[in-house]
Amino acid sequence: MTNKQRHVTSKTLIMAVVIAFVAGFMGGIVFTAWKTASVGTSQKPDPHQNDKGMAQMISALEKEAAGNPENAEVWIRLGHTYFDTDNYRKAIQAYEKAIVIRPDNANVLTDLGVMYRRNQQPEKAIDAFDRAISADPAHETARFNKGVVLMHDLKDTDGAVRAWQSLMEINPIFTAPDGQSLDALIQHYTEHDEAAENG
Repeated sequence: MTNKQRHVTSKTLIMAVVIAFVAGFMGGIVFTAWKTASVGTSQKPDPHQNDKGMAQMISALEKEAAGNPENAEVWIRLGHTYFDTDNYRKAIQAYEKAIVIRPDNANVLTDLGVMYRRNQQPEKAIDAFDRAISADPAHETARFNKGVVLMHDLKDTDGAVRAWQSLMEINPIFTAPDGQSLDALIQHYTEHDEAAENG
């Protein structure tokens, strides 16, 4: 083998290692992001909107809610704004007020569950997701998020798998936010649980 050939082979090997490292690193980021985040129905605000504009929007919505306390839509919009600015506690309060007025809004109940989870209240998150499912048995996001909280916050693998299996009965091709099929996700955790029991 000539020096030139050795140089090319060495360079190719280094590139392969770098690519493998980056792929593994990015895969870890995707899994971590999926593990730590529930899916909400609220829409993120315009990323170019400045903090002052958001503060003005919140202030206007708070005044509107105070003046129209029986208007569920105002509380929902206020809850979404708090959701999008990561103000978990205030989002919970706004969503709860909306639910008193409109108790069967599955989307709001799902967002309420996400906020409870992020506020370190997983049991209340499960309750909100269950209420969403009761209001709309076909609500896929509520069922998926229930499984996430059971798996990662309450360490209930069996409960999480049951929640996801019930979702697969509704939508057999449902995929997680990272693009992984729910079927593969269930298989992963089922096999991991069995391996832990046998180990």
